[in-house]
Amino acid sequence: MLRYLILAILAVGTYAQAPCSCSAMVTAETGELILYEMPPVDLQDCNADNECRKLCSDEFDVQTNGGDLNSISSDGTTSVGQSFCNTAQGNIIDTKFVYAYYNLCNTNWQYTNDQSIQPLCCEHNGNYYECP
Repeated sequence: MLRYLILAILAVGTYAQAPCSCSAMVTAETGELILYEMPPVDLQDCNADNECRKLCSDEFDVQTNGGDLNSISSDGTTSVGQSFCNTAQGNIIDTKFVYAYYNLCNTNWQYTNDQSIQPLCCEHNGNYYECP
């Protein structure tokens, strides 16, 4: 019985939750606006900064086709820019680049060094248009 208790304690002790969250943000008139947030992924520990940054950088690259707001999103019909503007509806976004961020263990958001190729422009009603 003691052996099973020790195994259970070891199993719980070796599984540390270190949530890694990824987002795409833009600076709007009201401050930072999250346009996309991936559900957190549990990493080994809170020292996995490079792993979290790379995971989020790769996710941004996949979701935006390399940062191209004019490419078609994963739904197969809507552009990436329009998807972002749908989230930003009610906010006028004029010529703002979209930046990728990561957050490890519920700390501060950190920039991944990834951004959209072109700036994002959204009308107040949520319509995306190519910036002039």
